Formats: sequence, structure tokens, C-alpha cells
Amino acid sequence: EYTMYDILNLMETSLKPVACLEDDYPGCDRANRCKILPVWKELDDMLVTFYKSKTLVDFMENTEEQP
Repeated sequence: EYTMYDILNLMETSLKPVACLEDDYPGCDRANRCKILPVWKELDDMLVTFYKSKTLVDFMENTEEQP
């Protein structure tokens, strides 16, 4: 039942692709005209969706024994 998102969220400091998407980021005076910010937001959404779609069981089932 544990998702990759749950596990990574506990182990990593952040899952955000860039600092300006952090909840505690103080802000940027260029954010309203930043051309790349929408791309970073889309990537973040995609990553969260992916992380939440994979469970620990998925990894256990896909792991082959190494010699």
C-alpha cells in the first residue's frame, strides 16, 4: 500500500524539481514573468503522479535476484 511518493517523501528533503516550487520558498520577483516556471510546475505534477502510481509491491515484483 505504500507508494513511492510516501517513501521518498519520508526519506528526501524535497521532491520538488526546483527550489522555487517549495512551500516555504520566500518568493521571486520574476515569478510572474518566468518563462520556464510553468514547465517546472508541469514536471512537478507529472513526478508526483508517477510517484503516487508506484507502490512498494511494484518494486518487489520487478526485482530480480542478482547473482
